[in-house]
Amino acid sequence: MKFVILPGPVALIGRPEFKQGYLYGLALPACVIRLQLTAGVESILEKKSRDILHAQLGEPEIGADDEGCAFTRTANKIAYWCLEVQNRCGLFVQRDFRVGSVTPPADGAASVSLTLPYRFAEPAMAALSLVINLINRSAGNKPAVSEIRTLVDASTKLIARYRERGQNVPDILKAAGARGIPFQRVDGQLYQFGIGGAQRMLESTFTDKTALIGANLCRDKMMAANILSQSGYPGGTPVQIDSADAAFSEAVRLGYPVVVKPIDADGGRGVWADIRSEADVRKAFDVARAESSRVMIDRHVAGTGHRFTIMFGKVVKVTAKMPWGVTGDGTSTIAALVGSQHARANEDNAAPPVKGKAPTIDDEALSLLRQYALTLDSVPAAGEFIALRRRNNANAGGSTVLLELDKVHDDNLALALRLATLFMLDVAGIDLIIPDISRSWLEQDCLICDVNSQPQVGTTAAADFLAEVIPGSGRIGVTLVLVPAGMTAMVGAVRAELSRRWKIDGFSASAGVWIHGAQVGRSGLNGYKAAKALFAHRDVFNAAVVMSAEEIDAFGLPADRFQRLVIVGAATPASQSRATLRVCLAGESSRESLEQGISQAALVPARSDASALVEKIWLHFDPTV
Repeated sequence: MKFVILPGPVALIGRPEFKQGYLYGLALPACVIRLQLTAGVESILEKKSRDILHAQLGEPEIGADDEGCAFTRTANKIAYWCLEVQNRCGLFVQRDFRVGSVTPPADGAASVSLTLPYRFAEPAMAALSLVINLINRSAGNKPAVSEIRTLVDASTKLIARYRERGQNVPDILKAAGARGIPFQRVDGQLYQFGIGGAQRMLESTFTDKTALIGANLCRDKMMAANILSQSGYPGGTPVQIDSADAAFSEAVRLGYPVVVKPIDADGGRGVWADIRSEADVRKAFDVARAESSRVMIDRHVAGTGHRFTIMFGKVVKVTAKMPWGVTGDGTSTIAALVGSQHARANEDNAAPPVKGKAPTIDDEALSLLRQYALTLDSVPAAGEFIALRRRNNANAGGSTVLLELDKVHDDNLALALRLATLFMLDVAGIDLIIPDISRSWLEQDCLICDVNSQPQVGTTAAADFLAEVIPGSGRIGVTLVLVPAGMTAMVGAVRAELSRRWKIDGFSASAGVWIHGAQVGRSGLNGYKAAKALFAHRDVFNAAVVMSAEEIDAFGLPADRFQRLVIVGAATPASQSRATLRVCLAGESSRESLEQGISQAALVPARSDASALVEKIWLHFDPTV
């Protein structure tokens, strides 16, 4: 997609460089941007753009009294807003960034470089364009509200397309970011957390050890019901139906009320519950059939839906699930109560991101009102709840109430744990419809309506889940070896010496990939791709990756942090070494150690500070010594 930058006090110099790898210790791949800033831009931000930018993008966590010149402070704000708008749109990006040095102003303008973390190039560019265009457009005459809204809507809708489905993946990514666990997207919702022998593969709450059979059973509601019935649990007696006529016939046989749902759809899609008429049965079949070619019908059990979230043999929470609806105040009509909900939703959505809109009155809501002998003009009593959806899922506007575990009967907690074990799941969501959760399921008419193998667990539970799966940092020892471009003859000697000194068990270079002394990858890859190939192997715990300064400049680094840095020979001219190796280090004392020792010819260990990417710096290492 082409992004247009409006003319004004902030301009792009060239095209942003989206590196495949990392720079400056940022926890995600790096995007390098160069900006031209006009003198007085900070004053424009404060006097003309402040209301617009702060309203749309939030208050930057960078004060006007921060150290640095006006250009640096402006660049910091732009960087902050670029990352903030992506996060507000539901696309998690760590908020660390680097602002480079400012070139001396000339002709009233100065240039400055920004290095920002990114996950996808298109939303990163959309965020950058939005921030610059809001500044530039507000620098002149005050823009119309509609013009600002058009700029914001176009960018935020594009960014929102890249956010993950559901809340599990964003919560797990945030937990990983908070703990410094490296992660990268493999495809879709599948992510690799950690590298080498410390890695785990996760797809939401599916792990690389999740039982496939159990997950498949949960996806097929007919099979799940049969397993429950065979095990003596109240899983219902569903019947598969292939037409609206068959649905009506079974509804008559079962007796109203009934529930119709797709057999193999997730998230409550296509479910109609508490059906009490032929017309609604036929409508429900059409709704379910639109989601799946396989549809089932069963009796409806009255009661409140409850979700038991199980993680690794423990009930972590129980929630009561309520469908979308309105609660009467004794004076307002149902239509007015719905209107009030929409007004509040619009207030909540005044700024990005683009959140889910409040549900609206549709055929499903009207069918429920007819069932209750109500209309949109009816006035519910104060405190009376009127359900306007036949399912209680969050994606249908449903809400949840967290229950105290000591308010849930022990038999019901034990039931949920047994069901997770029955379906071979380490993480599960057990949905139980029951009139009174404080009483045992053994003495009430209840129904296990779903066993979910990939439930939405919530922010706190997601962090606990990740801690269980990856108790450590997800990292292995990695030594970065900087070599002259095209150096292939010395790779064998370097590998042998590093293995002797530090027990290296994995080694990569453009000449190939070696693990435990055996070559497992062919030559022909660049140093960056060879390193990433090495990190994919689960039997590597102490790696060394060889790259040239030219490869680092072109691709970035294969990891964000290193245990050691080794410079082989005169890897690059001294001036280029300094420029290239700054991207490998964080912390001023590390840079000083490197630059003070750059001309030394011996093997020199230099301790860096605690904030450095590299724990030890080894300068001018000669593999023949």
